[in-house]
Amino acid sequence: GMGKATAKLAIANDARVNIVGRSQDKLNRTLDELSSPNLTASQLDMTDQDAVQEFFRTQGDESIDGLIISASTAVHGTFAETETEDVKEMFNSKFFGPYRLARQALPKMRDGSAISFFSGVLSSRPSSYAGMPEAAREGMFASVAGSLPLKRVADAEDIAQAALFLTTNPFTTGHVLDVDGGHLIG
Repeated sequence: GMGKATAKLAIANDARVNIVGRSQDKLNRTLDELSSPNLTASQLDMTDQDAVQEFFRTQGDESIDGLIISASTAVHGTFAETETEDVKEMFNSKFFGPYRLARQALPKMRDGSAISFFSGVLSSRPSSYAGMPEAAREGMFASVAGSLPLKRVADAEDIAQAALFLTTNPFTTGHVLDVDGGHLIG
């Protein structure tokens, strides 16, 4: 939901937005839900080098003010249990996919434009909740919220506000912005 919330906030601030993703069904649902003349959608698998090159080639001469990359695939499990191919897929989506997008977008980026890469707090303090039953996951979220200075976990709109700030502030560059409710100090 972070990408959708970011697109919604950007549209509310008069931006023209092209959402991009692998699932045409998800893209169509987002187009229907946000329903804006300033919103378009394109299907693209950022792990496919040829598809990424073709995508930017077909975008014509239109320049880019901001590129926000929030998609990735995560692998959960112990080191001994995790298959090498699963880890390769994760690196392809968490590092090489965003790298491909940024490289191909670079010639189309306007002066003063921004590229924002998303990562999660798990990159700093790992834990694993995939596969947990819903009740256990909700209990974990409640426990985490209780340990944070803000006493809640983030919602997609919190992340969208940070993404829009990073994309529109002309004097912020090369910065890691932790939007974590105080998780790193807690």
